[in-house]
Amino acid sequence: MSSLVELELAAVDWSTLRAAAGLDARTVPEKVASLVASASEEEAQQAYWRLDNFVVVQGQLFEVAQHLVPVLLAALAGPLSSAAREAIADLLVEISCGESDQSELAIGNDGLGQACRAAVGEGIWLIHGLLLEQDPCTRRWAVIIIQAADPNRDRALRIISHFAREDPDESVRKDAQLALEEMA
Repeated sequence: MSSLVELELAAVDWSTLRAAAGLDARTVPEKVASLVASASEEEAQQAYWRLDNFVVVQGQLFEVAQHLVPVLLAALAGPLSSAAREAIADLLVEISCGESDQSELAIGNDGLGQACRAAVGEGIWLIHGLLLEQDPCTRRWAVIIIQAADPNRDRALRIISHFAREDPDESVRKDAQLALEEMA
C-alpha cells in the first residue's frame, strides 16, 4: 500500500464514523489494504464487496463514505493492478451517485451525497486519468463519475463529448452519450 494511502487512512478516526447496519468503520484500513493489494479480478471483486455494502448500500450513503473518498483517490495516484483500479472506479461511481441513507437523514445528515461529490471533485484529475486506461469498463466508470462530480460542468461536457465520439469501445461511447443527454 502506498505511503499516500496510508497517510490518508491515518488522517481519519475511523472509530467515530457510521457505516451500514452499525458495522464497525475501524475495519476500513484493512478493507482498503485488501483492495489496493488486489492482483486479480477475483481478489479485487472480493475486496470491493467488503467496502461496497459497508459505505454505500444500493445508492444509500453512510458517513464513512465521505471520508473514504480521499483514500480511494490517493490509491488511484499510485501503482495498482488493472483489476484494483477498475474496482476503485466502480466504488467511486457508487459513492458519487449516492445520497444519504435514511439513518443519516434521521440525524440531519442530508447533504452526504453532495459532500461525497465535492470530495471526488477535489481529485477529479485522477478520475480524468481513468479515461486513459485500456479497460473499457474503467473508462465507462470514469465518464459516470465525471458526470456526477466534476465541479467544472463545461469541462465535463467537453470531455464526455469527446468520449461519446472518439472512444474505441462502443459501450463507452454509449454511456458517454447517455451522460450527455442527462446533463442537457
